[in-house]
This record gives sequence, structure tokens and C-alpha cells, in this order.
Amino acid sequence: KNFVSAGFTLFAVGDSVKVLEKNKIPSSKLGEPDVDSVSEDNSIRWVTQKKVDLVINFPKVKEDENNFVLRRKSVDFGVPCLTNEQVVRFLSEALVRVKDFPIKSYNDYLATHNN
Repeated sequence: KNFVSAGFTLFAVGDSVKVLEKNKIPSSKLGEPDVDSVSEDNSIRWVTQKKVDLVINFPKVKEDENNFVLRRKSVDFGVPCLTNEQVVRFLSEALVRVKDFPIKSYNDYLATHNN
């Protein structure tokens, strides 16, 4: 809910769609990650085309190759990928609390914070 409150559009796959619907959190459904699929709604394709700005994907003990490839492609294509539920919760809470968050380069940040 925090991501939506902060103005983000959520895209979900598989069981995540059901969880979001159950909790009345709006989202758009994407296709399951599938390395062999050429479907326009394939979540791996969306990552490689940079149609998403953040991937949240929690690894499972026994999972197929496709979720690994989704996480790997996100790294390869410079799309941040979060794999820890606690980090996702912290980020979503911070996005709601911090209203003005100017994006600066690291050098600009240092220039304004070094005394």
C-alpha cells in the first residue's frame, strides 16, 4: 500500500497478483518470467526494455530458472532488484515519510555535506 500511496504503479505476476487483490492494492498483471517467451507482457522482457524501475522478487528455496533470470536481467540492465522483505518494507515506509527527496550525484551530495 505504501508504494501506491507514494505514487508508484505496481505490476505483479503470479501469486503476487492474488495477494495484492486480496488486500485491495491496485496493480497491473504481467506475465510470469519465462526465458523462452516472446510475449509482450513477459516480465523479463519488461525488465530488459526498462519498462519497470524496480524489481521486487523474493528467492525461494526451490524455484525454477526463470525467477533467477528475472533478478539477473534486472542487474544486467541496471534495474534495482530487492530480494529482502524487510528492505522492501523499509523502503516503502521511507517513500511515504520523505516527501522531498532531491536526487543528487554522490559528488554533489558530498559538496553540500562536507564541512
